[in-house]
Amino acid sequence: MPPRRQRPLPQLDISLEALPPPESKRTHRLALALTEPEYGLIDRAARQRGEQPAVFCRTLVLTGFHNSALRAWPKNPTSSP
Repeated sequence: MPPRRQRPLPQLDISLEALPPPESKRTHRLALALTEPEYGLIDRAARQRGEQPAVFCRTLVLTGFHNSALRAWPKNPTSSP
């Protein structure tokens, strides 16, 4: 083993309570109401992707907004209505 691994780790006087709370860029929350089968679909898909259901739902919502915006965008940006 390399010499650095042979020395024990120092005991630091730090606890989780002493650390400042992590700063989040997300300041708004959204509640979704789902049926049990809907949640089951989301939970299974999230697990297959290795994500939490909330992370997968965020991806679904943002992708939906993106797709909707693309459909609303004119096919030829130089043409006017």
